[in-house]
Amino acid sequence: MRRGSTVNKQPQKNQGHSAAGDDPVRVAPQQPGSEMNSRSRFGFQINRETRNIHRGYDCNRLDVRMHKSNSIVMRAPRRTIFETAANLELWPKILPHYRYIRYLARSPERNLVVMAARRGPLPISWTSEQIIDRDKLEVRFRHLKAFTKGMDVVWTFRETPEGVRVEIVHVLRFRIPLLAPVAEIIIGRFFVQPVANKTLRCMKQYLESPTQHLMPAAAHETVGARAKPTETNQ
Repeated sequence: MRRGSTVNKQPQKNQGHSAAGDDPVRVAPQQPGSEMNSRSRFGFQINRETRNIHRGYDCNRLDVRMHKSNSIVMRAPRRTIFETAANLELWPKILPHYRYIRYLARSPERNLVVMAARRGPLPISWTSEQIIDRDKLEVRFRHLKAFTKGMDVVWTFRETPEGVRVEIVHVLRFRIPLLAPVAEIIIGRFFVQPVANKTLRCMKQYLESPTQHLMPAAAHETVGARAKPTETNQ
């Protein structure tokens, strides 16, 4: 280096900041294999791997799920509530919005069924596998066909001072993440939650009123005005 020459020092890049043109998504350093959860205002959850995704979202690395929860307190023996929820043959007789249940395969702990109900005036139907877990006191369903294929449904029964809190949780992973906001509104808000709410209200009134066991299904059309289930979106 000649005497008197000037040296132009290049400023060092700040670590942790992207240069112009880099991926705008900035992810805080985390342990390998961990996940970052962000909750959308639409009521579904996005789980993303904690590494930079080059030039926007990679749909193969996104896990977009709908999570709906409906619950109500029933004042009846826990085992009785569980067996009523597990007995799908009884549903069309006590739940006025259920049109029919058709068994495709049947056993004490596992059933394959076609379930048909109404959402208001609209007829809906789906095919499910039902698992009756008498050890955990859980009733689980997995939807096998159509738009709700892959949806998991879990009924739980928890003792509380007020009674037994019966909760129905629906979880569905959307196969096309970009359509998740629209699908969540149609499937989750318009179909899943209203049908689950009415199911809980009608089952509550059936179990809490001794005369309900003798009444025909048509008499349940006005069920649900007094008890309102709780809804949560996650």
